[in-house]
Amino acid sequence: MANKSYDPQVLQQTVDAFAQSDGPTSAAMLLGVPQRTATYRLAEARRRGFTPSKHVEDIQSIPHLKSRVKRLEGDLAALRKQDIERGNQLHVIKNLIRDCSDEPNPPKWIDAKSSGTNTGVPTLLASDWHFDEVVDPRQINGVNAFNRTIAVARIKRLFVKTVDLLIHHMAKPKYDYFVLDLGGDMLSGNIHEELRETNEQPVSLSMMALLDAMVGGIDLLLKHFPRIVVNAVPGNHGRWDKKPRAKNRVYETYEWLLYQFLAKHYAGNKDVYFNVADGADLPYSIYGTRYLLTHGDQFKGGSGIAGALSPLMLGDARKRKRSIAIDQPFDYLVMGHWHQYIMAKGIIVNGSLKGADEYSFQSNFDYELPTQALWVTHPIWGITARWPIYLDKPGKKY
Repeated sequence: MANKSYDPQVLQQTVDAFAQSDGPTSAAMLLGVPQRTATYRLAEARRRGFTPSKHVEDIQSIPHLKSRVKRLEGDLAALRKQDIERGNQLHVIKNLIRDCSDEPNPPKWIDAKSSGTNTGVPTLLASDWHFDEVVDPRQINGVNAFNRTIAVARIKRLFVKTVDLLIHHMAKPKYDYFVLDLGGDMLSGNIHEELRETNEQPVSLSMMALLDAMVGGIDLLLKHFPRIVVNAVPGNHGRWDKKPRAKNRVYETYEWLLYQFLAKHYAGNKDVYFNVADGADLPYSIYGTRYLLTHGDQFKGGSGIAGALSPLMLGDARKRKRSIAIDQPFDYLVMGHWHQYIMAKGIIVNGSLKGADEYSFQSNFDYELPTQALWVTHPIWGITARWPIYLDKPGKKY
């Protein structure tokens, strides 16, 4: 075979067949010869300098082209469907933005000065709930489990414990108002395929169920505290896109919609004020103590012996430098994301409602009970009391 001389027309047909095919198998089928023969002919044609013809209709490539066209039409239809869905989402967002005030108009009682004789203002940091994620206890040696039923029970326990600590474990408490910080990752989301496959329900349905649970918690707070301020920033799990983005980071997330629906629910209640961030960071003050609420996913690293402290300290230093430069300094950086309860000098990091999961267990991260942070800001002394609120019992096996 090595010395066989092929007719130039045969070699040209071979080059054209390969040019119109996905590989040697389909090219050989078009030529009606064994794959080995077709491959040898191609090598011989290339050695002689043959290139594909401009017109190759005589090689019976129409079925292949039809298949390619059909596949491209399917891809185009899928893209159009995504555009329609994105357009519907943007339409909802534009309507919400139109209905919202361009400039926040906080009530006067937020900035009112205290005489210093009251207890202060309590703050509950609620973040990293990962609502509707499912954690299989069999895959993490039975140290935790998580699903919607468990999540709702822990949310209820969180608000009940918060009220109990502040009302029944403080001497003659008197609070000006209550602050609820929503620090993001309230929903499991679909940013990873494994989450999309294992979440209890699609994100939109999860959002509606979570909305009910959050309304129940805020209603409970309203029974015990005169007024409530809700500060809210989105996390990274609620975003629409697989990769993080800077442009429209806040608006193109399920959590921003969740916060807006929650704000609309209390729109007629003058004792509930919502402060929803338009960017990654949200500054606010309680008396003279300045806070900066962020989710915490901007900080990277933490695999070294110092754990999360290294990226947290570095990130805090950078944020303070930037904030001072723009004349917006803060005393405490408040965040979630790291699923570790940390009360350090100038930094407050939240635990999670979810607790340990397959990822943290496999990555050998420190084990921590489901925990959320609670503290009280005094008008004179700043933070005077702080508690981790544990939402499960140590040693419990699932």
